[in-house]
Amino acid sequence: MGKFATETEIDSGVCLVYDSGKLQGTTGQTVAVCLLVRVEVGSSWQKPPTPISLQSHFRKHICVRSGGNLLKIYNNQKCNSPNRGCTAKCDGSTTKDAKTRFTIENSRRRKCIQYTDKHDGSKYALKVINGTNVTFEKRQCDNTIGDDFLFDEEKVKGVYKYKHTVISNTMCLGVASNCDDESLYLINTNSKNRRCSFKRR
Repeated sequence: MGKFATETEIDSGVCLVYDSGKLQGTTGQTVAVCLLVRVEVGSSWQKPPTPISLQSHFRKHICVRSGGNLLKIYNNQKCNSPNRGCTAKCDGSTTKDAKTRFTIENSRRRKCIQYTDKHDGSKYALKVINGTNVTFEKRQCDNTIGDDFLFDEEKVKGVYKYKHTVISNTMCLGVASNCDDESLYLINTNSKNRRCSFKRR
């Protein structure tokens, strides 16, 4: 009878070498059986967020004749300059437009809305300015980003709200009541106010 003659460790696995021995009228054969088991210890890798579009519930159902209803970034050469924000509007009309695709990043237990330019990899984060307005600034959402970029996400029955608090004043990301105004604002929170409601597409 043959036997497992040796056992060899190779790269996170075990290789068993089987010696069949010499049988009558035959030549002995050696067979190696290797079991490779991939083991990751202490890995911090996580699947990156999936790009989504944020669709305004209010603009879709109320402003049906006033253009698009998707959050969209307008990044051009001017807003790539230092301290120049890129315009954020809610006038995107198709999820196939790359400028309506964002990732919702985690940062210090809150959310950061980020756009990644596919051409050069530049990242832009949505920032609150002057307390009531928003813009995209060229920087990455990470754990060092300021509070001006962070929102508390609330989800109810598939509808999302993004709230921002300064001291004790909480407002939500939303659209204007005037359908001709396609800009984004921070507005007073109200459970019945659909201007702050978004769906992910």
